[in-house]
Amino acid sequence: MTKKTTVVVSVLLVLAGSLIALGLYNHSKKRVVDNRAMTQIRVGWQVPWAVEGQLTQVLKHTSVLADNGLVANFKGFSYGAPLNEAALAGDVDVIFTADQPAATLLAKNANWVIIGRLMYNRVSLFVPPLSPINSIADLKDKTVAMPFGAAAQRMALKAEKDAGLDPQKDVNNINLGIYEQSDLVRDPKATKWGKIDAMASFDPTPAIFEEKGLVKNLKVDKVVSVVMMSKDFIDKNPSTPDKFLSAFYRAYDFYRRNIEQVNQWFTEEA
Repeated sequence: MTKKTTVVVSVLLVLAGSLIALGLYNHSKKRVVDNRAMTQIRVGWQVPWAVEGQLTQVLKHTSVLADNGLVANFKGFSYGAPLNEAALAGDVDVIFTADQPAATLLAKNANWVIIGRLMYNRVSLFVPPLSPINSIADLKDKTVAMPFGAAAQRMALKAEKDAGLDPQKDVNNINLGIYEQSDLVRDPKATKWGKIDAMASFDPTPAIFEEKGLVKNLKVDKVVSVVMMSKDFIDKNPSTPDKFLSAFYRAYDFYRRNIEQVNQWFTEEA
């Protein structure tokens, strides 16, 4: 190789290196600008709740939010009542919730609005497999545990009234969270769970109990669930409801096409 050729090659290598470095810099700068341009959103969700939990996992594990210009911070809760507390405190911007806690939130704070329907989900009132209780009327003078503030509570209290019982006088209705229910319901030969005669809950918890032969149902019902967003957040980000619902629609489609994978994500966290 001649001295002239060596110089030319050296110049080309330096030039190529400079272009690569410049390209990397511009690419990095573009990512920073893109991140800053994206809307930050705090998502409140209920960890043990199917199918809402699967849809949240899709939002977490895929690019459906980023593709719509959103970056999410996910805040998990056990059920609707503590999620409402976070909404009232201004700790979340959008929430997934059932109709009962949604109605409660709307009654307490005019700053929240329903932007879309989430899904329909199942709620159940059940007793141990060997319980002598065979009807809701048999719950007179019994103790029924349920997550207060959840749609399952409304269903249970209505079922008691429909059976001719006064929920305030005839039944000892007590507050019990979803995770605490799972700790108690373990024996397929149980007649009671400690001092508790019956429970009310929402899927997948009672569905899992039922599949394992750990409960018998007294009442199964269906409730609607919704997506709610803070009006203050919407005022600052007017296009966000459409963007979020677009991402949510794609989350449903992704789940439909990848059920086993998404169910695994949900199981690992719930």
